[in-house]
Amino acid sequence: MANAVTSHPVIAALLAIVFTLLGRFVLKGYKVRKAVHDAPGPPHSWIWGHLLVMNELMTSGEVPIKVHPHVTPLAFRQKYKLGPYFYLDFWPFGPVMLCCADPELGAQFTTLHSTPKHPEVVTTMQNIAGPGDLVSTSGSHWRKWRSVFNPGFAAQHLMSLVPGIVDDCKVFAEVLTGLAEAGKPFRMEEYATRLTIDVIGKVVLNMRFDTQTGSNPMVNALRDQIFWIPNDTAMDPFKPYYPQGIYHRWQNSRTINNYLGEVLDKRFQEILREKSADGSTSPKERKRAIIDLAVESYDKEADSNTHQTTRLSSDFRRNAITQIRVFLFAGHDTTSAVICYALYYLSKDPSALSRIRHEHNTVLGPIDSTEEALKRDSYLISKLPYTTAVIKEVLRLNPAASSIRSADSQTHLTDPKTGEPLIMVPDMMLWLLHWSMHRDPEVWGPTVNTFNPDRFLPENAATLPEAYWRPFERGIRNCIGQDLAMIESRVALALVVRRFEFTAAFDAVDQMAGDGTMYGKDPKYREGRQELLGDEAYPVLVGTAKPREGMPMRVKLAA
Repeated sequence: MANAVTSHPVIAALLAIVFTLLGRFVLKGYKVRKAVHDAPGPPHSWIWGHLLVMNELMTSGEVPIKVHPHVTPLAFRQKYKLGPYFYLDFWPFGPVMLCCADPELGAQFTTLHSTPKHPEVVTTMQNIAGPGDLVSTSGSHWRKWRSVFNPGFAAQHLMSLVPGIVDDCKVFAEVLTGLAEAGKPFRMEEYATRLTIDVIGKVVLNMRFDTQTGSNPMVNALRDQIFWIPNDTAMDPFKPYYPQGIYHRWQNSRTINNYLGEVLDKRFQEILREKSADGSTSPKERKRAIIDLAVESYDKEADSNTHQTTRLSSDFRRNAITQIRVFLFAGHDTTSAVICYALYYLSKDPSALSRIRHEHNTVLGPIDSTEEALKRDSYLISKLPYTTAVIKEVLRLNPAASSIRSADSQTHLTDPKTGEPLIMVPDMMLWLLHWSMHRDPEVWGPTVNTFNPDRFLPENAATLPEAYWRPFERGIRNCIGQDLAMIESRVALALVVRRFEFTAAFDAVDQMAGDGTMYGKDPKYREGRQELLGDEAYPVLVGTAKPREGMPMRVKLAA
Protein backbone atom coordinates (compact mmCIF):
# COMPACT_ATOMS: atom_id res chain seq x y z
CA MET A 1 0.00 0.00 0.00
CA ALA A 2 2.76 2.42 1.00
CA ASN A 3 4.71 1.60 -2.19
CA ALA A 4 1.58 2.21 -4.29
CA VAL A 5 1.09 5.62 -2.75
CA THR A 6 4.72 6.70 -3.03
CA SER A 7 4.82 5.57 -6.66
CA HIS A 8 1.93 7.91 -7.49
CA PRO A 9 2.94 11.40 -6.34
CA VAL A 10 -0.45 12.92 -7.30
CA ILE A 11 -2.29 10.47 -5.04
CA ALA A 12 0.23 11.12 -2.28
CA ALA A 13 -0.26 14.87 -2.58
CA LEU A 14 -4.04 14.53 -2.51
CA LEU A 15 -3.91 12.31 0.56
CA ALA A 16 -1.58 14.77 2.27
CA ILE A 17 -4.05 17.59 1.59
CA VAL A 18 -6.98 15.50 2.83
CA PHE A 19 -5.24 14.50 6.05
CA THR A 20 -4.07 18.08 6.63
CA LEU A 21 -7.58 19.46 6.22
CA LEU A 22 -9.01 16.69 8.37
CA GLY A 23 -6.43 17.39 11.06
CA ARG A 24 -7.27 21.09 11.05
CA PHE A 25 -10.98 20.27 11.23
CA VAL A 26 -10.47 17.95 14.21
CA LEU A 27 -8.17 20.44 15.96
CA LYS A 28 -10.63 23.30 15.55
CA GLY A 29 -13.46 21.08 16.78
CA TYR A 30 -11.44 20.10 19.83
CA LYS A 31 -10.66 23.75 20.65
CA VAL A 32 -14.30 24.73 20.33
CA ARG A 33 -15.58 21.83 22.43
CA LYS A 34 -12.90 22.37 25.08
CA ALA A 35 -13.71 26.10 25.39
CA VAL A 36 -17.46 25.53 25.83
CA HIS A 37 -17.58 22.17 27.60
CA ASP A 38 -17.60 23.51 31.17
CA ALA A 39 -19.19 26.86 30.36
CA PRO A 40 -22.76 27.71 31.45
CA GLY A 41 -25.26 26.02 29.18
CA PRO A 42 -27.29 22.84 28.56
CA PRO A 43 -25.56 19.42 28.87
CA HIS A 44 -22.63 19.43 26.43
CA SER A 45 -21.16 16.55 24.42
CA TRP A 46 -17.50 16.38 23.39
CA ILE A 47 -18.62 14.89 20.07
CA TRP A 48 -21.93 16.60 19.35
CA GLY A 49 -21.70 19.83 21.31
CA HIS A 50 -25.30 20.96 21.85
CA LEU A 51 -26.66 19.47 18.63
CA LEU A 52 -28.29 16.57 20.47
CA VAL A 53 -30.04 18.71 23.09
CA MET A 54 -31.30 21.00 20.33
CA ASN A 55 -32.64 18.01 18.41
CA GLU A 56 -34.30 16.73 21.58
CA LEU A 57 -35.93 20.11 22.22
CA MET A 58 -37.29 20.37 18.69
CA THR A 59 -38.53 16.77 18.38
CA SER A 60 -39.85 16.11 21.88
CA GLY A 61 -42.84 18.41 21.58
CA GLU A 62 -41.50 20.86 24.17
CA VAL A 63 -41.74 23.65 21.60
CA PRO A 64 -43.46 23.75 18.19
CA ILE A 65 -41.41 22.32 15.33
CA LYS A 66 -41.44 25.53 13.28
CA VAL A 67 -41.19 28.01 16.14
CA HIS A 68 -38.91 30.97 15.47
CA PRO A 69 -35.30 30.33 16.65
CA HIS A 70 -35.26 33.32 19.00
CA VAL A 71 -37.74 31.42 21.20
CA THR A 72 -35.50 28.39 21.83
CA PRO A 73 -32.89 29.99 24.15
CA LEU A 74 -35.63 30.80 26.67
CA ALA A 75 -36.81 27.18 26.46
CA PHE A 76 -33.25 26.03 27.22
CA ARG A 77 -32.91 28.51 30.06
CA GLN A 78 -36.13 27.36 31.71
CA LYS A 79 -35.54 23.65 31.13
CA TYR A 80 -32.00 23.60 32.50
CA LYS A 81 -32.43 26.47 35.01
CA LEU A 82 -29.72 28.56 33.41
CA GLY A 83 -28.71 32.11 34.30
CA PRO A 84 -29.14 35.25 32.19
CA TYR A 85 -26.32 34.21 29.86
CA PHE A 86 -25.11 30.84 28.60
CA TYR A 87 -23.40 29.19 25.64
CA LEU A 88 -24.69 27.05 22.78
CA ASP A 89 -22.30 25.03 20.61
CA PHE A 90 -23.60 23.94 17.19
CA TRP A 91 -20.22 23.65 15.49
CA PRO A 92 -19.67 22.72 12.64
CA PHE A 93 -23.28 23.29 11.49
CA GLY A 94 -23.54 26.69 13.13
CA PRO A 95 -21.55 29.14 15.25
CA VAL A 96 -20.83 28.97 18.95
CA MET A 97 -23.29 31.36 20.59
CA LEU A 98 -23.24 33.44 23.74
CA CYS A 99 -26.95 33.78 24.51
CA CYS A 100 -27.50 36.94 26.53
CA ALA A 101 -30.66 38.04 28.34
CA ASP A 102 -28.83 40.55 30.56
CA PRO A 103 -28.94 44.18 29.32
CA GLU A 104 -25.78 45.08 31.27
CA LEU A 105 -23.82 42.34 29.54
CA GLY A 106 -25.46 43.20 26.23
CA ALA A 107 -24.33 46.80 26.56
CA GLN A 108 -20.73 45.59 26.65
CA PHE A 109 -20.93 44.40 23.04
CA THR A 110 -23.57 46.74 21.62
CA THR A 111 -22.79 50.11 23.22
CA LEU A 112 -19.50 50.24 25.12
CA HIS A 113 -17.87 48.35 22.27
CA SER A 114 -20.12 48.16 19.22
CA THR A 115 -19.17 44.82 17.75
CA PRO A 116 -19.91 44.06 14.07
CA LYS A 117 -23.04 42.25 13.00
CA HIS A 118 -22.56 38.49 12.74
CA PRO A 119 -21.84 37.00 9.26
CA GLU A 120 -25.18 35.15 9.39
CA VAL A 121 -26.96 38.52 9.67
CA VAL A 122 -24.89 39.83 6.75
CA THR A 123 -25.81 36.81 4.62
CA THR A 124 -29.51 37.09 5.45
CA MET A 125 -29.61 40.81 4.72
CA GLN A 126 -27.73 40.34 1.44
CA ASN A 127 -30.50 38.00 0.34
CA ILE A 128 -33.08 40.61 1.31
CA ALA A 129 -31.39 43.82 0.23
CA GLY A 130 -27.93 43.29 -1.24
CA PRO A 131 -24.45 44.14 0.10
CA GLY A 132 -23.81 47.21 2.24
CA ASP A 133 -27.23 47.51 3.88
CA LEU A 134 -27.90 49.66 6.95
CA VAL A 135 -28.81 46.67 9.14
CA SER A 136 -25.63 44.62 8.80
CA THR A 137 -22.96 47.13 7.80
CA SER A 138 -20.97 49.42 10.11
CA GLY A 139 -18.35 52.17 10.16
CA SER A 140 -18.30 55.14 7.79
CA HIS A 141 -20.55 53.43 5.25
CA TRP A 142 -23.29 52.98 7.87
CA ARG A 143 -22.88 56.54 9.20
CA LYS A 144 -23.15 58.04 5.71
CA TRP A 145 -26.37 56.30 4.75
CA ARG A 146 -27.96 56.64 8.19
CA SER A 147 -27.39 60.40 8.04
CA VAL A 148 -28.93 60.56 4.56
CA PHE A 149 -32.17 58.93 5.69
CA ASN A 150 -32.53 60.15 9.29
CA PRO A 151 -34.53 63.29 8.30
CA GLY A 152 -37.11 61.17 6.47
CA PHE A 153 -37.81 59.17 9.63
CA ALA A 154 -37.91 62.13 12.03
CA ALA A 155 -41.09 62.04 14.12
CA GLN A 156 -42.17 65.56 13.11
CA HIS A 157 -41.91 64.71 9.42
CA LEU A 158 -43.70 61.40 9.86
CA MET A 159 -46.62 63.15 11.54
CA SER A 160 -47.10 65.13 8.34
CA LEU A 161 -47.69 61.81 6.56
CA VAL A 162 -50.57 60.72 8.82
CA PRO A 163 -53.30 61.81 6.34
CA GLY A 164 -51.85 59.46 3.73
CA ILE A 165 -51.60 56.65 6.29
CA VAL A 166 -55.24 57.27 7.18
CA ASP A 167 -56.20 56.82 3.52
CA ASP A 168 -54.41 53.47 3.36
CA CYS A 169 -56.00 52.34 6.63
CA LYS A 170 -59.39 53.34 5.26
CA VAL A 171 -58.81 50.91 2.38
CA PHE A 172 -57.81 48.29 4.96
CA ALA A 173 -61.14 48.80 6.74
CA GLU A 174 -62.98 48.45 3.44
CA VAL A 175 -61.17 45.17 2.72
CA LEU A 176 -62.09 43.88 6.18
CA THR A 177 -65.71 44.82 5.52
CA GLY A 178 -65.63 42.61 2.44
CA LEU A 179 -64.14 39.76 4.45
CA ALA A 180 -66.84 40.18 7.09
CA GLU A 181 -69.51 39.95 4.43
CA ALA A 182 -67.89 36.83 2.95
CA GLY A 183 -67.92 35.17 6.38
CA LYS A 184 -64.91 32.93 5.68
CA PRO A 185 -61.70 32.55 7.72
CA PHE A 186 -58.65 34.36 6.36
CA ARG A 187 -55.01 35.00 7.23
CA MET A 188 -54.81 38.44 8.80
CA GLU A 189 -51.06 38.70 8.18
CA GLU A 190 -51.62 38.70 4.42
CA TYR A 191 -53.95 41.70 4.59
CA ALA A 192 -52.01 43.57 7.29
CA THR A 193 -48.85 43.14 5.21
CA ARG A 194 -50.53 44.59 2.14
CA LEU A 195 -51.59 47.58 4.21
CA THR A 196 -48.11 48.19 5.60
CA ILE A 197 -46.48 47.73 2.19
CA ASP A 198 -48.79 50.38 0.75
CA VAL A 199 -47.84 52.74 3.59
CA ILE A 200 -44.10 52.16 3.30
CA GLY A 201 -44.30 52.51 -0.49
CA LYS A 202 -45.66 56.01 -0.03
CA VAL A 203 -43.10 56.91 2.66
CA VAL A 204 -40.10 55.45 0.84
CA LEU A 205 -40.92 55.96 -2.84
CA ASN A 206 -43.81 58.44 -2.83
CA MET A 207 -45.69 55.81 -4.86
CA ARG A 208 -48.96 54.00 -4.46
CA PHE A 209 -48.45 50.24 -4.76
CA ASP A 210 -52.18 49.59 -4.20
CA THR A 211 -51.45 46.02 -3.11
CA GLN A 212 -54.61 46.01 -0.98
CA THR A 213 -56.72 46.18 -4.11
CA GLY A 214 -54.36 44.89 -6.79
CA SER A 215 -50.90 43.49 -7.50
CA ASN A 216 -47.38 44.88 -7.96
CA PRO A 217 -44.52 42.83 -9.46
CA MET A 218 -41.86 44.35 -7.23
CA VAL A 219 -43.89 43.72 -4.07
CA ASN A 220 -44.65 40.15 -5.19
CA ALA A 221 -40.92 39.55 -5.69
CA LEU A 222 -40.13 41.01 -2.25
CA ARG A 223 -42.65 38.73 -0.56
CA ASP A 224 -41.33 35.69 -2.42
CA GLN A 225 -37.75 36.63 -1.54
CA ILE A 226 -38.62 36.53 2.17
CA PHE A 227 -39.97 32.99 1.77
CA TRP A 228 -36.74 31.80 0.11
CA ILE A 229 -34.33 33.23 2.71
CA PRO A 230 -32.19 30.24 3.86
CA ASN A 231 -31.89 31.33 7.49
CA ASP A 232 -32.58 28.05 9.29
CA THR A 233 -29.27 26.46 8.36
CA ALA A 234 -28.72 25.02 11.84
CA MET A 235 -31.46 22.50 11.02
CA ASP A 236 -30.57 22.22 7.32
CA PRO A 237 -26.99 23.38 6.55
CA PHE A 238 -27.42 22.65 2.84
CA LYS A 239 -30.46 24.88 2.34
CA PRO A 240 -28.49 27.87 0.93
CA TYR A 241 -27.26 25.65 -1.91
CA TYR A 242 -30.57 24.24 -3.16
CA PRO A 243 -30.80 25.18 -6.88
CA GLN A 244 -34.47 26.15 -6.63
CA GLY A 245 -33.78 28.62 -3.83
CA ILE A 246 -30.72 30.07 -5.58
CA TYR A 247 -32.76 30.68 -8.72
CA HIS A 248 -35.69 32.28 -6.91
CA ARG A 249 -33.42 34.60 -4.90
CA TRP A 250 -31.57 35.66 -8.06
CA GLN A 251 -34.75 36.23 -10.05
CA ASN A 252 -36.48 38.14 -7.25
CA SER A 253 -33.44 40.39 -6.68
CA ARG A 254 -33.30 41.11 -10.40
CA THR A 255 -36.98 42.10 -10.48
CA ILE A 256 -36.70 44.31 -7.38
CA ASN A 257 -33.46 46.00 -8.49
CA ASN A 258 -34.74 46.74 -12.01
CA TYR A 259 -37.95 48.23 -10.64
CA LEU A 260 -36.26 50.41 -8.03
CA GLY A 261 -33.49 51.41 -10.45
CA GLU A 262 -36.05 52.75 -12.92
CA VAL A 263 -37.80 54.68 -10.15
CA LEU A 264 -34.48 56.18 -8.94
CA ASP A 265 -33.40 57.20 -12.43
CA LYS A 266 -36.78 58.79 -13.14
CA ARG A 267 -36.75 60.71 -9.85
CA PHE A 268 -33.22 62.01 -10.45
CA GLN A 269 -34.16 63.33 -13.88
CA GLU A 270 -37.19 65.07 -12.38
CA ILE A 271 -34.97 66.78 -9.81
CA LEU A 272 -32.58 67.94 -12.52
CA ARG A 273 -35.45 69.40 -14.54
CA GLU A 274 -36.89 71.17 -11.50
CA LYS A 275 -33.50 72.59 -10.58
CA SER A 276 -32.97 73.78 -14.13
CA ALA A 277 -36.37 75.46 -14.11
CA ASP A 278 -35.97 77.48 -10.89
CA GLY A 279 -32.25 77.26 -10.13
CA SER A 280 -32.90 75.89 -6.64
CA THR A 281 -31.14 72.90 -5.13
CA SER A 282 -33.23 72.85 -1.96
CA PRO A 283 -35.91 70.14 -1.72
CA LYS A 284 -39.52 71.13 -2.16
CA GLU A 285 -41.78 70.54 0.81
CA ARG A 286 -43.43 67.61 -0.94
CA LYS A 287 -40.14 65.96 -1.78
CA ARG A 288 -39.55 64.23 1.50
CA ALA A 289 -39.96 60.61 0.52
CA ILE A 290 -36.94 58.41 1.17
CA ILE A 291 -36.13 58.17 -2.50
CA ASP A 292 -36.04 61.97 -2.77
CA LEU A 293 -33.61 62.21 0.14
CA ALA A 294 -31.33 59.75 -1.61
CA VAL A 295 -31.24 61.44 -5.00
CA GLU A 296 -31.06 64.94 -3.50
CA SER A 297 -28.06 63.83 -1.43
CA TYR A 298 -26.37 62.63 -4.60
CA ASP A 299 -27.25 65.86 -6.44
CA LYS A 300 -25.63 67.93 -3.69
CA GLU A 301 -22.47 65.82 -3.94
CA ALA A 302 -22.44 66.36 -7.69
CA ASP A 303 -22.80 70.13 -7.23
CA SER A 304 -19.78 70.17 -4.93
CA ASN A 305 -17.63 68.45 -7.55
CA THR A 306 -15.93 70.22 -10.44
CA HIS A 307 -18.16 68.50 -13.00
CA GLN A 308 -21.91 68.10 -13.28
CA THR A 309 -23.63 64.83 -13.99
CA THR A 310 -26.87 63.89 -15.69
CA ARG A 311 -26.91 60.30 -14.43
CA LEU A 312 -26.59 58.58 -11.09
CA SER A 313 -23.26 56.83 -10.67
CA SER A 314 -23.45 53.04 -10.59
CA ASP A 315 -22.03 52.98 -7.05
CA PHE A 316 -24.56 55.45 -5.64
CA ARG A 317 -27.41 53.83 -7.55
CA ARG A 318 -26.54 50.36 -6.22
CA ASN A 319 -26.25 51.53 -2.62
CA ALA A 320 -29.46 53.55 -2.77
CA ILE A 321 -31.36 50.53 -4.11
CA THR A 322 -29.95 48.41 -1.28
CA GLN A 323 -31.11 50.81 1.44
CA ILE A 324 -34.56 51.25 -0.10
CA ARG A 325 -34.94 47.47 -0.17
CA VAL A 326 -34.13 47.41 3.56
CA PHE A 327 -36.81 50.00 4.28
CA LEU A 328 -39.41 48.18 2.20
CA PHE A 329 -38.63 44.92 4.03
CA ALA A 330 -38.26 46.16 7.60
CA GLY A 331 -40.87 48.87 7.19
CA HIS A 332 -43.70 46.43 6.59
CA ASP A 333 -42.63 43.36 8.54
CA THR A 334 -42.79 44.56 12.14
CA THR A 335 -45.93 46.65 11.77
CA SER A 336 -47.97 43.93 10.07
CA ALA A 337 -47.14 41.56 12.94
CA VAL A 338 -48.09 44.21 15.53
CA ILE A 339 -51.50 44.69 13.91
CA CYS A 340 -52.12 40.93 13.82
CA TYR A 341 -51.16 40.28 17.44
CA ALA A 342 -52.96 43.39 18.71
CA LEU A 343 -56.26 42.34 17.13
CA TYR A 344 -55.72 38.80 18.42
CA TYR A 345 -55.03 39.80 22.04
CA LEU A 346 -57.83 42.36 22.10
CA SER A 347 -60.27 39.74 20.80
CA LYS A 348 -59.39 37.54 23.78
CA ASP A 349 -59.55 40.33 26.39
CA PRO A 350 -63.00 42.03 26.52
CA SER A 351 -61.82 44.48 29.17
CA ALA A 352 -58.87 45.70 27.12
CA LEU A 353 -61.05 45.93 24.02
CA SER A 354 -63.62 48.00 25.89
CA ARG A 355 -60.93 50.36 27.21
CA ILE A 356 -59.30 50.97 23.85
CA ARG A 357 -62.69 51.59 22.23
CA HIS A 358 -63.59 54.04 25.00
CA GLU A 359 -60.32 55.90 24.48
CA HIS A 360 -60.96 56.16 20.74
CA ASN A 361 -64.50 57.43 21.30
CA THR A 362 -63.28 60.02 23.80
CA VAL A 363 -60.28 61.34 21.85
CA LEU A 364 -61.22 60.73 18.22
CA GLY A 365 -64.99 61.07 18.33
CA PRO A 366 -67.47 58.85 16.46
CA ILE A 367 -65.93 56.19 14.23
CA ASP A 368 -67.54 57.65 11.09
CA SER A 369 -65.69 60.91 11.57
CA THR A 370 -62.37 59.51 12.85
CA GLU A 371 -60.66 59.65 9.46
CA GLU A 372 -61.36 63.36 9.03
CA ALA A 373 -60.44 64.06 12.66
CA LEU A 374 -57.00 62.49 12.18
CA LYS A 375 -56.46 64.32 8.92
CA ARG A 376 -57.29 67.66 10.56
CA ASP A 377 -55.12 67.00 13.59
CA SER A 378 -52.52 64.25 13.16
CA TYR A 379 -51.30 64.76 16.71
CA LEU A 380 -54.48 63.22 18.08
CA ILE A 381 -52.73 59.85 17.83
CA SER A 382 -50.26 61.13 20.42
CA LYS A 383 -53.17 61.47 22.86
CA LEU A 384 -53.94 57.74 22.95
CA PRO A 385 -51.97 56.39 25.95
CA TYR A 386 -53.89 53.12 26.23
CA THR A 387 -53.59 52.39 22.50
CA THR A 388 -49.86 53.05 22.76
CA ALA A 389 -49.69 50.74 25.79
CA VAL A 390 -51.45 47.99 23.84
CA ILE A 391 -48.89 48.25 21.02
CA LYS A 392 -45.95 48.25 23.43
CA GLU A 393 -47.31 45.20 25.25
CA VAL A 394 -47.72 43.42 21.89
CA LEU A 395 -44.09 44.23 21.09
CA ARG A 396 -43.04 42.91 24.49
CA LEU A 397 -44.80 39.60 23.98
CA ASN A 398 -43.74 39.24 20.35
CA PRO A 399 -40.60 41.21 19.42
CA ALA A 400 -39.80 40.99 15.74
CA ALA A 401 -36.12 40.11 16.06
CA SER A 402 -33.01 40.12 18.25
CA SER A 403 -29.63 41.82 18.07
CA ILE A 404 -26.97 39.47 16.71
CA ARG A 405 -23.33 40.55 16.83
CA SER A 406 -19.97 38.88 16.26
CA ALA A 407 -17.04 38.76 18.67
CA ASP A 408 -13.95 40.41 17.22
CA SER A 409 -10.36 40.72 18.44
CA GLN A 410 -11.33 43.70 20.62
CA THR A 411 -14.21 41.94 22.35
CA HIS A 412 -13.60 41.29 26.05
CA LEU A 413 -16.70 40.57 28.12
CA THR A 414 -17.12 40.20 31.86
CA ASP A 415 -19.85 38.92 34.14
CA PRO A 416 -21.82 42.03 35.21
CA LYS A 417 -22.10 40.79 38.80
CA THR A 418 -18.69 39.24 39.48
CA GLY A 419 -16.46 41.03 36.98
CA GLU A 420 -14.98 37.69 35.94
CA PRO A 421 -13.95 37.49 32.25
CA LEU A 422 -16.22 35.38 30.06
CA ILE A 423 -15.07 32.62 27.75
CA MET A 424 -14.48 33.92 24.25
CA VAL A 425 -14.37 31.81 21.08
CA PRO A 426 -13.15 33.29 17.76
CA ASP A 427 -16.07 34.51 15.58
CA MET A 428 -18.55 33.64 18.34
CA MET A 429 -22.11 34.86 17.85
CA LEU A 430 -23.20 37.34 20.52
CA TRP A 431 -26.97 36.98 20.67
CA LEU A 432 -28.86 39.62 22.65
CA LEU A 433 -32.18 37.87 23.24
CA HIS A 434 -35.11 40.26 23.11
CA TRP A 435 -37.65 37.45 23.43
CA SER A 436 -35.96 36.11 26.58
CA MET A 437 -35.67 39.54 28.19
CA HIS A 438 -39.30 40.33 27.35
CA ARG A 439 -40.45 37.01 28.83
CA ASP A 440 -38.30 36.93 31.98
CA PRO A 441 -40.55 36.27 35.01
CA GLU A 442 -37.87 37.63 37.35
CA VAL A 443 -38.24 40.99 35.61
CA TRP A 444 -41.91 41.14 34.60
CA GLY A 445 -43.41 39.08 37.41
CA PRO A 446 -45.66 36.01 37.47
CA THR A 447 -47.97 37.44 34.77
CA VAL A 448 -45.07 37.66 32.30
CA ASN A 449 -46.93 35.64 29.64
CA THR A 450 -50.22 37.49 30.12
CA PHE A 451 -51.32 40.33 27.86
CA ASN A 452 -51.48 43.35 30.19
CA PRO A 453 -51.19 46.81 28.55
CA ASP A 454 -51.34 48.50 31.96
CA ARG A 455 -47.61 47.82 32.32
CA PHE A 456 -46.94 50.60 29.81
CA LEU A 457 -49.38 53.27 31.00
CA PRO A 458 -47.72 56.56 31.97
CA GLU A 459 -48.61 56.17 35.66
CA ASN A 460 -46.59 52.93 35.75
CA ALA A 461 -43.50 54.37 34.06
CA ALA A 462 -41.53 54.43 37.31
CA THR A 463 -41.77 50.65 37.69
CA LEU A 464 -41.16 49.83 34.02
CA PRO A 465 -37.90 47.88 33.48
CA GLU A 466 -36.95 49.88 30.38
CA ALA A 467 -33.66 48.10 29.75
CA TYR A 468 -35.60 44.84 29.36
CA TRP A 469 -37.97 46.24 26.70
CA ARG A 470 -36.12 46.65 23.44
CA PRO A 471 -38.16 45.64 20.37
CA PHE A 472 -36.38 48.36 18.36
CA GLU A 473 -33.03 47.91 20.14
CA ARG A 474 -31.26 50.85 21.79
CA GLY A 475 -28.41 53.26 21.20
CA ILE A 476 -27.16 54.59 17.88
CA ARG A 477 -27.99 51.32 16.10
CA ASN A 478 -31.65 51.43 17.06
CA CYS A 479 -34.35 50.94 14.43
CA ILE A 480 -34.60 53.99 12.19
CA GLY A 481 -38.27 53.27 11.48
CA GLN A 482 -39.59 52.78 15.02
CA ASP A 483 -41.60 56.03 15.05
CA LEU A 484 -43.25 55.10 11.76
CA ALA A 485 -44.17 51.67 13.14
CA MET A 486 -45.79 53.21 16.22
CA ILE A 487 -47.68 55.86 14.22
CA GLU A 488 -48.95 53.41 11.63
CA SER A 489 -50.05 50.87 14.25
CA ARG A 490 -52.01 53.49 16.19
CA VAL A 491 -53.78 54.76 13.07
CA ALA A 492 -54.69 51.22 11.97
CA LEU A 493 -56.16 50.32 15.37
CA ALA A 494 -58.02 53.63 15.55
CA LEU A 495 -59.84 52.81 12.32
CA VAL A 496 -60.72 49.15 12.90
CA VAL A 497 -61.17 48.16 16.56
CA ARG A 498 -64.55 49.88 16.83
CA ARG A 499 -65.78 48.74 13.43
CA PHE A 500 -65.17 45.00 13.72
CA GLU A 501 -65.28 41.98 16.01
CA PHE A 502 -62.36 39.60 15.49
CA THR A 503 -61.94 35.99 16.62
CA ALA A 504 -59.02 33.61 16.10
CA ALA A 505 -59.63 30.86 13.52
CA PHE A 506 -56.84 28.37 14.20
CA ASP A 507 -59.47 25.64 13.91
CA ALA A 508 -59.62 26.43 10.18
CA VAL A 509 -55.94 26.13 9.25
CA ASP A 510 -56.41 22.78 7.51
CA GLN A 511 -59.06 24.14 5.18
CA MET A 512 -56.78 27.09 4.33
CA ALA A 513 -53.77 24.86 3.58
CA GLY A 514 -54.18 25.14 -0.19
CA ASP A 515 -54.58 28.92 -0.38
CA GLY A 516 -51.18 29.48 -2.07
CA THR A 517 -49.72 31.59 0.75
CA MET A 518 -46.30 31.08 2.31
CA TYR A 519 -47.96 29.30 5.23
CA GLY A 520 -49.80 26.80 3.07
CA LYS A 521 -46.70 25.65 1.18
CA ASP A 522 -45.09 23.61 4.00
CA PRO A 523 -47.22 21.03 5.87
CA LYS A 524 -44.65 20.89 8.69
CA TYR A 525 -46.14 24.11 10.05
CA ARG A 526 -49.24 22.09 10.93
CA GLU A 527 -47.43 19.12 12.52
CA GLY A 528 -46.75 18.47 16.19
CA ARG A 529 -47.32 20.88 19.03
CA GLN A 530 -49.38 23.93 18.07
CA GLU A 531 -49.12 26.15 21.14
CA LEU A 532 -46.39 27.98 22.99
CA LEU A 533 -46.52 29.09 26.63
CA GLY A 534 -50.23 28.34 26.63
CA ASP A 535 -50.96 30.44 23.55
CA GLU A 536 -51.98 29.22 20.09
CA ALA A 537 -50.52 32.37 18.48
CA TYR A 538 -46.72 32.44 18.41
CA PRO A 539 -43.90 33.41 16.00
CA VAL A 540 -42.77 30.98 13.30
CA LEU A 541 -39.86 31.26 10.91
CA VAL A 542 -41.13 32.09 7.41
CA GLY A 543 -38.08 34.02 6.25
CA THR A 544 -38.64 36.26 9.27
CA ALA A 545 -40.74 36.08 12.44
CA LYS A 546 -44.36 35.77 11.33
CA PRO A 547 -47.49 34.95 13.36
CA ARG A 548 -48.23 31.23 13.19
CA GLU A 549 -50.29 30.36 10.11
CA GLY A 550 -50.49 34.06 9.26
CA MET A 551 -52.88 34.67 12.19
CA PRO A 552 -56.07 32.99 10.89
CA MET A 553 -59.13 35.01 11.86
CA ARG A 554 -62.82 35.51 11.33
CA VAL A 555 -64.32 38.97 11.32
CA LYS A 556 -67.77 40.45 11.53
CA LEU A 557 -69.10 43.98 11.73
CA ALA A 558 -69.38 45.32 15.27
CA ALA A 559 -72.88 45.81 16.57
